[in-house]
Amino acid sequence: MSKAYLGIDIGLSGGLCIIDKFNTPHLFEMPVTKKAKGQTIDIRGLGVLLEHFQREYGEICGAVEKQSSAAFAFKGGGKVGTKVIASLFYQQGVIEGALSVFNIPFIMVRPQDWKKEILEGTKKDKFAAIQYCVNRYPTVSFKRTARCSKIHDGFADATCIALFAKERFK
Repeated sequence: MSKAYLGIDIGLSGGLCIIDKFNTPHLFEMPVTKKAKGQTIDIRGLGVLLEHFQREYGEICGAVEKQSSAAFAFKGGGKVGTKVIASLFYQQGVIEGALSVFNIPFIMVRPQDWKKEILEGTKKDKFAAIQYCVNRYPTVSFKRTARCSKIHDGFADATCIALFAKERFK
């Protein structure tokens, strides 16, 4: 059985992409659950997804976008709060733990590294990732639902990260 490649864009509005043996991306929203104040990653939901991936696709290798506190210092021109940073690092830990429990080999990849390789010759921003994915996979919808008018950048990033994993785990 051939390998499938998993890419994970961390964040409550992040995404997961698994590229199958036919080079087709399958997109999933980051599983989240409500808590007292806001949302958090749904650990059980993530486990259900990973178990489904193993049943459906067999051997999986993955890449997870690595979080860095320095990257958040002035994201988007303004400071990001410590709660947001703490949430992202918590999510990273949950994802690393879940992948380890399911014995899925993975690498952590800095955003600038996957963007340099996959989005070569572009501005390497969210729009570039979206354009790349839409052009590479014109029959795949990168929208959350059929009713959405906006493309989900978490799906585009996760797809690019999965392609990065594919290159690393050949």
